[in-house]
Amino acid sequence: KIEGLLGESLSDSDELLVLQTCGSGSSVVSRLPGGGRDLAATGSGALAIWGSVASTAAGGQYRLCWCPGLAPLSSSYGTANLTSNPDCASSDGFRVDVGRLTIVGVAPLQQDRTCVSGQSCHFGGITGQDLAGGVGSFMVLDTCGYTAEPQPRHFASGPFSKPSMEQLQVSSGNASLALGAASWGDLPVTAAGGQYRLCWCAAGLVPCNVPEDFRTDAGRLTLIGVSPLNQDRTCITGQACSLRQVQGEQLSERDSLLVLDTCGIASGWSEIPLSAKWNASAAAPGSSGWDFQRITAPGGVYRLCWCAGLQPCSTAEHFRVDAGRLLLLGPAPLAQHRTCVSGQPCAVEAFLGRAMPSESEVVILDTCGADTSVPMTVYLPSGSPVAAVDSSGSAVSWGVTKVTAAGGR
Repeated sequence: KIEGLLGESLSDSDELLVLQTCGSGSSVVSRLPGGGRDLAATGSGALAIWGSVASTAAGGQYRLCWCPGLAPLSSSYGTANLTSNPDCASSDGFRVDVGRLTIVGVAPLQQDRTCVSGQSCHFGGITGQDLAGGVGSFMVLDTCGYTAEPQPRHFASGPFSKPSMEQLQVSSGNASLALGAASWGDLPVTAAGGQYRLCWCAAGLVPCNVPEDFRTDAGRLTLIGVSPLNQDRTCITGQACSLRQVQGEQLSERDSLLVLDTCGIASGWSEIPLSAKWNASAAAPGSSGWDFQRITAPGGVYRLCWCAGLQPCSTAEHFRVDAGRLLLLGPAPLAQHRTCVSGQPCAVEAFLGRAMPSESEVVILDTCGADTSVPMTVYLPSGSPVAAVDSSGSAVSWGVTKVTAAGGR
């Protein structure tokens, strides 16, 4: 809305159009309501209104161009000879430059940036009109000015969950076309990788509290990382673990996966390999594949934690992004000590674990994973150290035949 327009014999039929250059049809400003043409004039043409639709045009300085709403039917003077001006039907007819219109905002509107999931998000070089003094804040959305959910996708918590002047301030600049830097603080972003929109609101000038306030699309935010965040997998303890078709945005062979109880916090499981090895043959376009060496951790539910190769991935604290659940089938805990008596049948009950199938087997060895069973074989039932787990997965038995092996551990 523009008030206080001055002139001689202005009329409510007069029109204003925002252009780069008055009288030039090729200089129309995009993303203005009504194509930049005012929707109504009142007060004898002293007030121009563009309606209630918000402008999402790039910040900058434009021209207010005027076209008289009435034109004479002939050269004779008199209001009775006036009719609607056909010149106002096109932008070429707006030849009179009334003055400058300054739109505060980011410019241009293609200021694409990239951040990495698992790291804090900072970027610089934000340009725009009259942004000096910390005017403006961003929100990351799928579509600017709109959300179909209570929170933007994947940003229900963490640095991207809501905007504030503390989370992002455009730095002060000396010129009207300010240059700024944006930051969501030191907290790491753990959202799913993907392509999002950087949505701007003139915080400091207008309320900027909900996604609907952030209507101006300033560009694309590419978040490198795994996506979606529920890529659950299943492996079996005691065997190698291959993870196929892990999907995400711009994943690379430098990235790493780590199995933890909670991503970003060391679990202390020495039985889980430090990280998975990239498997190029398992990767399809837009996805990745990793292979863990043999895992001997207790059966249970763990988290698949991802770290981008653009940063160090040497400690559990670097693996902050939770890519999904790893269900590890096998006995748990790993201290299920039992006692049998030589000369008697040997059976073990209440054998605990996570989803152990009935096809599972238990073998008696001096050292697990090493072939130390030969001296004991002849003393065990059926001449074998292997026992089957029953259909419930909770009992182990070598049958009714008595065990005659030497006592020991």
